[in-house]
Amino acid sequence: MTISIDDQEEYKKDFDSYGNWPVSWYETSEELAAATKLLEQPVIDYFEDNRDSDHPGRLILAPYYMMSGYLLECLLKGILVATGYKCVEDGKFTKQVNGHTLIDLAKKAKISFTPPEELILKLLSAHTVWAGRYPIPKNWNNMGIEIGTNEAVTIGYEKYDIPLIKNLIFRAQEKLDLLMKEGELFLRDKSRE
Repeated sequence: MTISIDDQEEYKKDFDSYGNWPVSWYETSEELAAATKLLEQPVIDYFEDNRDSDHPGRLILAPYYMMSGYLLECLLKGILVATGYKCVEDGKFTKQVNGHTLIDLAKKAKISFTPPEELILKLLSAHTVWAGRYPIPKNWNNMGIEIGTNEAVTIGYEKYDIPLIKNLIFRAQEKLDLLMKEGELFLRDKSRE
């Protein structure tokens, strides 16, 4: 099947529109929230079971952190789009909103974070880039560089991470929900009618 030049331009326009529509990011965040929720309780149970090596929750620690990172990333990008940032332009992600560096995205989205939450943002970023999918990053000296920090990120899991992760996600969801309610125009995007 061949797509005409006119159709390609129309598809690109639709692509840009969908990527710059906060509802797109909101809907994807809802899907990721559902998946994260499925992983969460076994992870909590693993920590409460004194990290028993036979506990099935041990096997889903990295995927839980990765899904939590993806969820937070979508929420933050939704906030940025809802506040006027362009996420997509001319058929590709813009530099303004591109990447998985959650610290940078949180700062742009005006989501404040404590020093312990900053460590969680680094940990989640590492999981979205490599630690949730691969045993090592693409390059040995990119342990931290890929996530926007010059120091290596230690991959470790602690019981107290979960409330910090949930709190960051809750605050980002709350902010995106508020922006969606305030800006009804985003829900009635004229280009989608």
